[in-house]
Amino acid sequence: MNLLFIAIDTLRSDHLACYGYPRPTSPCINAMAESGVLFEQFHSVGNCTHPGFTAMLTGLFPESSQIVSHWTRMELSKDTPTMAEYFARAGYQTAAIDNLYDGWTPKGHPHYPWFRRGYEYYDYPRNEGFYQPAAQVAEMAGAWMEKEAKPPFLLFVHIWNPHAPYNKAPKEFYRFYDGDDPCDPRLDFMPPNVRAPQRNIFDMPITDPNYVVAAYDAEIAYTDHAIGMLLEKLDDLERAHDTVVLITSDHGEIMARPRLALGRPWCFSHIGLHEDNLHVPLIITGGPAKARIRVKERFQLVDIVPTLIEMFDLSEEKDLDGTSLVPALKGETLAGRDAIFVSENTYQKQRAAMRWPWKYMRMEEHYDAMPPRCLYNLDTDPNEMINLVDDLRDQAAEMDSLLTDYIAPLMKAGEDPLLEQDITYRFPPPAITKY
Repeated sequence: MNLLFIAIDTLRSDHLACYGYPRPTSPCINAMAESGVLFEQFHSVGNCTHPGFTAMLTGLFPESSQIVSHWTRMELSKDTPTMAEYFARAGYQTAAIDNLYDGWTPKGHPHYPWFRRGYEYYDYPRNEGFYQPAAQVAEMAGAWMEKEAKPPFLLFVHIWNPHAPYNKAPKEFYRFYDGDDPCDPRLDFMPPNVRAPQRNIFDMPITDPNYVVAAYDAEIAYTDHAIGMLLEKLDDLERAHDTVVLITSDHGEIMARPRLALGRPWCFSHIGLHEDNLHVPLIITGGPAKARIRVKERFQLVDIVPTLIEMFDLSEEKDLDGTSLVPALKGETLAGRDAIFVSENTYQKQRAAMRWPWKYMRMEEHYDAMPPRCLYNLDTDPNEMINLVDDLRDQAAEMDSLLTDYIAPLMKAGEDPLLEQDITYRFPPPAITKY
């Protein structure tokens, strides 16, 4: 049995039709969901790429792996196996089309070598810039399967679309805007720090935030098209019957509803720990995964590696923070996580805990114009607009203790890495220029 692992950067689950989105952004992914298992309440471990992917590929929370920041100055311990190393040690041929290690610059980025570990073959399109078209990534992955793959194999495919800026897809995918005029001055609702870069990205005086949302949807539709190419290649090579396909993402994205971070409102980014940035898809087909199963219990990125270890009988297993989801793939009852924990050390030092229906957010460093604590009832306030921390002090104290108790057993090095390591950005990030 083979594994095709597709990681789609910056993908909100609720912008896929199989998760209830009304726009037809994802016909190929929807078909996968129909033929396999979809996890309705799947969460990241934070809001940024490197902690998210490290958790996804090790089964460890950021506090355990020490990778708590994007563009981190830390390196994953060589004693911590990655997903690819588990497969390689079990005799699988391993390959990745991925830019997390050496695709950032034409000469290769000198950092983050753990993303390369365990792969016999590791490559990425070498066009100008590190945003490569999803279809080209799919073509490279398909060519490897056709010319090089010798079952059993692991193929990891990392697609950057729909990461900002949302102007990278071919023109035919930009078909979701249903407004009359994206530059109508009566629709000028974007915060100034967001409006200026979006106007630069699209080279027009945009006022309507829904135009930008539609562009994000175009990126998803283009990504879905690329995934269709990969699945068609599996069929052509007669490998669909013995290949597990897994789709997930590292984090979500804030859309038109602004979120407060760094004392300013932000949208079309992934700053902060609101739910926009945390809900990601997980869809698995093939192997033990039965068709048309929807799992309602809550799980996180750290649960993927333990699932693969059991599914592929990889035998060895370190002390992981995740648990296997294989029973749920078979349609059996599986208790979800009692609580979800997330953290950020990229733009802000912040943690959050969710134990339904309560969501508690705690700043671990002072920021002007930012509430140090937030408490939301996600049943009555799913958009996290009403901070109840002063009204429900006992509930807030209970959630604060829950968050503190989560951190303690993960301190394998004896110190809290989120508090010890410096934040990545001390100031708001620079404006995104046109791609």
